[in-house]
Amino acid sequence: MRSWQEWLRGALVRAGVPGLDEEAWERLERYLHWLRARGQPMGLLGPRSVREMVEKDFLDSLMLLAYCDLRAGWRVVDVGAGAGLPGVPLKIARPETHLTVIEAAKRACAFLEAVARDLGLEMEVVWGRAEELGSRPPFYERYDVAVTRAVADLPSVLRLCLPLVRKGGWLVVYKGPRVEEELPAAGEAVRALRGRVEQLISFRLPSGYRRVLVVVSKARG
Repeated sequence: MRSWQEWLRGALVRAGVPGLDEEAWERLERYLHWLRARGQPMGLLGPRSVREMVEKDFLDSLMLLAYCDLRAGWRVVDVGAGAGLPGVPLKIARPETHLTVIEAAKRACAFLEAVARDLGLEMEVVWGRAEELGSRPPFYERYDVAVTRAVADLPSVLRLCLPLVRKGGWLVVYKGPRVEEELPAAGEAVRALRGRVEQLISFRLPSGYRRVLVVVSKARG
């Protein structure tokens, strides 16, 4: 059986994701250990095999880089990070970005702080709710890019995340195969928050499951 690293390397190449350096692969391996040894027992991640974790968590998180590279110095925020997905894999792949993770559960924050220390990642872990933090400095309109693997409906996600995004910045929402059904209800929220749905990027994971990246811009004016 091929190693998960070999499988993931091949999947990233086929998807068009720029290559990762060896330090990134070492960090992914240590992060995988954290997810299995601590994240799953703590309930931060559902039960799944290593192969499923590599596909549904690592590959899924990194697919954004096939369509939009994150520039050095950009401030990126992962809203409702949980076990750190997609923010931590993106930070591992692009360590020159500045990552903030926002999480309402204290135990998840403690987990993420431990992961950051062990992996040597410079990232800010914030305990709090996005709906409260996004309404005031220093979080209001602070970030170039917000990312979230949404479990809530799209209108709710927009209200939570867009206030954190600077004018001219972007929100990327990772959604499942039925996201088009949520778009009509999201229209009012996106307009009220000076946003615009720019693109729906659809792709399939190797298992066949359809994923969609909802790319939302925020008006400059």
